[in-house]
Amino acid sequence: MPTLKPEALHALISLVARRIGSDAGETKEVADHLLRANLTGHDSHGVGMLPAYVRLLQGGLLVPNQTPMTVLDAGALLVIDAGRGFGQRMAADAVRRAIGRAKELGACVLALRNASHIGRIGTYAELAARPHRWVWISRIEVFKGTGILAALATMRPEDRFDIFGPIATDLPGLGLDLANVVHLGSLMDISEVDFAVYDGFVFTSLSEGMPNIVLEMSQHAIPMIVADVGGLRDTLDDTAAIFVRHAGSESATADAFAAALDRVIDFTMDQAVEMVVAARKQVTASHAPGIHARRVAELFAAS
Repeated sequence: MPTLKPEALHALISLVARRIGSDAGETKEVADHLLRANLTGHDSHGVGMLPAYVRLLQGGLLVPNQTPMTVLDAGALLVIDAGRGFGQRMAADAVRRAIGRAKELGACVLALRNASHIGRIGTYAELAARPHRWVWISRIEVFKGTGILAALATMRPEDRFDIFGPIATDLPGLGLDLANVVHLGSLMDISEVDFAVYDGFVFTSLSEGMPNIVLEMSQHAIPMIVADVGGLRDTLDDTAAIFVRHAGSESATADAFAAALDRVIDFTMDQAVEMVVAARKQVTASHAPGIHARRVAELFAAS
């Protein structure tokens, strides 16, 4: 029996989903879901479902790139029609809405109808039950606010902090040898990470010019909680990110970051969407390749 690496299997699923007609976002959601089903031992709901999905498409029972419709919105009761859309995307979107509503009201009963096959059902329970998870990306050194990160992780032991970046010194020396801080190595390609599993991006740097990582993360559709440093406010306003000012001590700044994380946790789905859309638009307006080329041309013309 041939053995495929996860990356190869993900590429295969993505190819089929794109040929079916899914856009890039839907393709990634479907591929991530099916691959996780295989990797968690539920092969019946993994890549082997692809032939069935093709048959559903041919029979008109699967329609790519659908937008879910709200049939009933009565406070803690939601009924959503998926329009025969890809079940993995439709169900995940519906569950995220239900999570937001439950945060708002304390409970939510969700009904999803007319979805195509939704895949491994446990995925959605995990989505609802998982602890809050944050991502931090930078060179791992004192000047990037590792002391603040360590204090933040210490005061939120139930949250998980995944950190990416080269290590300037050992993690224990930075206070980051904590059970809820996980170093996942350096990132050669930021697009390789599935940021949909995170509640937000945390940036604690003590000083910066214009940090490229914040510009890049603005394109990955998760809320950003960033230190109010450098030229970030020249690009982003308070609708696009939650800014945290450095206080007199690491512990005080960590308290401010903790309050910002709580704000993100309390977001409704609509509030989260508004923030990530604003971040993407504002960064694109200031830093898209065409904008840069035009500004360079204007500088040369002026001189």
